[in-house]
Amino acid sequence: VQSPTLFAQLDEYTERLLETGTPQSIANIVWACATLDVHSERLFDELENYAQWIFDHGSIHQIVNIIWACGVLGVQAPGLFEELDKHTQRMFQNATAQEIANIVWACGRLGVRSTSVFDALEEQVERLFIDRNVQSIARIVWACAAARIRSPRLLDLLEQHAEELFDEGDARSIATIVWSCAMQQARLPGVFEQLEERVEWLFNSGDAQDMANCLWACGKLNTKSPKLFRELAMY
Repeated sequence: VQSPTLFAQLDEYTERLLETGTPQSIANIVWACATLDVHSERLFDELENYAQWIFDHGSIHQIVNIIWACGVLGVQAPGLFEELDKHTQRMFQNATAQEIANIVWACGRLGVRSTSVFDALEEQVERLFIDRNVQSIARIVWACAAARIRSPRLLDLLEQHAEELFDEGDARSIATIVWSCAMQQARLPGVFEQLEERVEWLFNSGDAQDMANCLWACGKLNTKSPKLFRELAMY
């Protein structure tokens, strides 16, 4: 629900909201801004001053929601991500697969090449494949490609679980994975064999962007995909 009057008051009361708020209330405010695409420069500027306090007193879920909101709104928050670097190991050990995906996605979205985050991802990545949340996996693969950070273990697991990912994923997630592989120059035969086998499904289930991403990936990696290009001619 859009509420222009309510959010217009946000900048005026930002300092009071942060001074008297809890990590939960702050996370709720920031999450609402991201969900409704409300850009409050003062809120995020002031939030930087509370970064350490939020990480010391907030729950992992609350912290992840704030990081995710920064990613959604394209807010560079150096202080927040500096604190993330200090707490990455603790957070990744206790976070859910979805929360890990949101952290990594935000780093990729903002171009934050955090060594601690991507090292922790390499250690924890197998957990993501236990849940087989293909959308989360796709977001993480995309983030690695966006940040230009290669995760060997992630790529190995993509190859090992290619058939399962195609069985359970939607067209957008699969196209994102394929595109991200190409961005990282990762020639994964199992992934592209599955793509070739599921061409009709992709064209029936996906949209033009999904198909364009898959076609571009094949061209980028010089991967032959006769069925894919034949289907394109008939589309």
